[in-house]
Order: sequence, then structure tokens, then C-alpha cells
Amino acid sequence: MVNSIAIRCYSVIFCLFIFLSIHSQNVIRDKDVSGIYLSVDDFKLRRSYCMSCQQHVPAKIKLNQFFFSSAITIIGDNTKERIAKDSIFAIALRDGQCFRFINRQPCFIVDTSYLFIYKGTHKSIIYKQNGHSTKREELIIPDYYFSVGNHRVCHKLSLENLMHYTKLSSVEADSVFQRYKAN
Repeated sequence: MVNSIAIRCYSVIFCLFIFLSIHSQNVIRDKDVSGIYLSVDDFKLRRSYCMSCQQHVPAKIKLNQFFFSSAITIIGDNTKERIAKDSIFAIALRDGQCFRFINRQPCFIVDTSYLFIYKGTHKSIIYKQNGHSTKREELIIPDYYFSVGNHRVCHKLSLENLMHYTKLSSVEADSVFQRYKAN
């Protein structure tokens, strides 16, 4: 009986270990961040805010529950500073991906030409009737946003918004909209 309890404990621990190792691969860690950019000019010049606050000692970035918290903490030169996510233009990861927070949600920067295009996602739940049972299905829906000019304000990517906020012709706006609508 003692052996069966020990075997159950080991199997639970093993399953927990497997679960945590699989799900920890999708987490952004403090050490994954290579730079924080406060403005579009800083982003274009790759002039990271963290690099300016580090003299000889690398700055330490604490993500503070990255996707849930409203601020990021930077520790460098014996100072500790909290920066609101809303005041950050972009965050760069060591793997080359960059993203921006729109409505406190991380959105990857997918295009940096005249328009900056951002891609975020949201979950949608649909219910399908299958005979006597109902099946719940979770879908990941892409959301696209764009910004122009000083890039402070982001707009939902729609044909109407492209025509209203940009100097694109109707053909160019339709081309941009169709390109990202298909994705």
C-alpha cells in the first residue's frame, strides 16, 4: 500500500513536471528582452531606453507578470524605475521579434514601412451542437492594428480607418486591408 501511494506521488510529480515544461516554453522571461523603446524614433534608431541607463552594468528588466501587470520595472545603476506599458512604444526580444502593447495586450510588430502594422490575438468561444451534446471550441482570432505619423495612437485595421487616418489612395488602402484580412 505504501508503494502504491509512492508510485502515485511520483506519477503526479512527473505529470506536473511535463506540464510545466511544456507551458513554460511560451513564457517571455526577463532575460528574453533586449530593449525597451519609448518612442518611434528610438525604435527606428534602435536606441534602447535600457541601454541608456546602463553604464558598465547591464540593466535588469523585471517584467512583473508581463501580460497582466500595467508596468515594467527596470533596475540599473542602483536605481529602480517603473515604466507604464502605455508609455512604451515597443519592446524587442533577443530572438528579433518586437511588439507593442495595445489596450494592455501584446501585439507583434509585423510591418514597419509607411504604416506600422501590429498583430494581436483574442480568443472566441463557439458552441457546436453534435447530436445530444454541445461541444465547446476555442478559436484564436487575429486582430490587426496600424499607426502612422508619430505612431502614438493605434487604430483597428479596417478599410474605413485606413481611408480616414492615412494618405493612401483607395486602391492602396484596399490592398493593405486585403493583405492582412486574408491572414
